[in-house]
Amino acid sequence: MINILLNAKDAIKNNNIENGEIFISVKKNKSSVEILIEDNGGGIDDKEILTSIFDLYFTTKKESYGTGIGLYMTKIIIEQNLGGK
Repeated sequence: MINILLNAKDAIKNNNIENGEIFISVKKNKSSVEILIEDNGGGIDDKEILTSIFDLYFTTKKESYGTGIGLYMTKIIIEQNLGGK
C-alpha cells in the first residue's frame, strides 16, 4: 500500500495540484476486504500507459526517480501472496 500511496503523492506533486488529496476507504464483504485508494493527482489518460503500468520496469517517472518495480511488485504481492486482485 505504501507504494500506491507514494505514487499518488508523486502524481499530486508532479501535476502541481494545489489542494492534493488522497482518499482511502475500506469495505468488508462476506469473504474479503476491499481497499480503495483514490487521489486527485490527474489520473492516467493514455491507454497505452494503462495497459503497461503493472509491467516490470515500466515507469513514467524521470530517470533516477522511478525503477518501474513498485507497481509490478505490488500486483505480485496482492495476487500471489494475499490472494487478492
